[in-house]
Amino acid sequence: MAEFKQLLKIPEIVQVLNKINIDIIDEDITKPTAQRVFYIYECMVNYTLGIRYNDLTQPNFEIERTLEYPELLKDSLPLVSFYELISKILKNVGIDSFSFADLINPEPNQLRRYLSAFVQFTYFEQKHTKAIYEFKNKTDEYDNIINDKQERIEELKKKIEKVRLEREKDEIEAQKIKEFNNELINQNRELKSNQDITANNISKLKSQKESLEEKITNTKLMINNNKDDCNRLRTLLVHNPEEFKNVIKNLNNTLNEKRHQSTITDKRIQELQTNMHKMQALKEIINECIKSIQECQENFNEFKSYQKKASDEGEKVEKVDSDVRNLTMENDQLDQRYRNIEEMEQRVIKKKNENTKNLEIKMNQLREKYFKVRDGYVLKMIDSDKHRKSVQEIENQTITLKEQIKSDMAAMNSAYNKLKSQVDCYLSEIQVSLKENI
Repeated sequence: MAEFKQLLKIPEIVQVLNKINIDIIDEDITKPTAQRVFYIYECMVNYTLGIRYNDLTQPNFEIERTLEYPELLKDSLPLVSFYELISKILKNVGIDSFSFADLINPEPNQLRRYLSAFVQFTYFEQKHTKAIYEFKNKTDEYDNIINDKQERIEELKKKIEKVRLEREKDEIEAQKIKEFNNELINQNRELKSNQDITANNISKLKSQKESLEEKITNTKLMINNNKDDCNRLRTLLVHNPEEFKNVIKNLNNTLNEKRHQSTITDKRIQELQTNMHKMQALKEIINECIKSIQECQENFNEFKSYQKKASDEGEKVEKVDSDVRNLTMENDQLDQRYRNIEEMEQRVIKKKNENTKNLEIKMNQLREKYFKVRDGYVLKMIDSDKHRKSVQEIENQTITLKEQIKSDMAAMNSAYNKLKSQVDCYLSEIQVSLKENI
């Protein structure tokens, strides 16, 4: 934290500190005493941290167990803790140069500077507390919104994954249906080509059947005519045998020809019957082909319905994709905000770590000072014990010397009195002798 430099007027400092129930006057700053400064710092610690000096004087057995000489140091622990609390408060308000001497032997300028920093921090806290709490509440709201959005994004990701899997399944089924439909289309094409060929064969067979039926009718007419001729010949009596033989021979020839024609006709009829059987089988095949074509049409209709469903599902998927894109954009914005917040948090953590490092450095320095003071205190205690012993010895010697001096003084007084009496006698005698001589 930067070193504090701005100073306030003493009346301003006194006015603000009186408002926060710190009883202080101008002379406490212009002419500070250790007792009044201790009281002011105690009120500052109580105002900011809610800790009084009496709370620090309570024995802490855990700390005492860690000390090497707890009996010697336990009286100084509350004061050291109190100094650390004041240092912490003043560091937070921009003062880094506070020392233990400022607590024991305060100076007016330094005290005014420290109190100016504390007063301005108090004024700033009172002025901006509402805004700080508002920003804190907004930050909490944004954190809740971010958490809700992240939960929503996770849910949508799960839904998207589910839709994607369903879509893959539907695509696989649609691919199978397409393949099956292509097979049916190929079969339908083959059946249509076979149907055309069969229709041509049927038309040819029908024309052949009609021609054969005409020939059969003509043959039947010829047979009937031959029968009529036979009957007519039977009725005729020929008196000439040679002519009759010739006629019979001719009739036999014609009959043989007719028989030959009838055998040919029978063969043709048999061929027509076989062709009719073939046509019947072909009709059955055509009916089966028609049934398969109908099935193909039904499958094609089902494929169209599946295709329509697939298009509907595709529209739904596109809609979900658009929602996902929107959510992705929102997620990116939230990620950006989250990154900004993380950067702010990292800066705060970095600043906090720096402050912690500085505090640790100060604590290490204070600890070193404390150990030095403790070692000096121990040495001084040893010296004081030696000094106490020497003082005790000197006091004992002084008592003996006083007694000797008293006895010597008594002897000297007695000798002095004797000497004085002798001197008085000598003086009186001298005066008498002088008078006599005069």
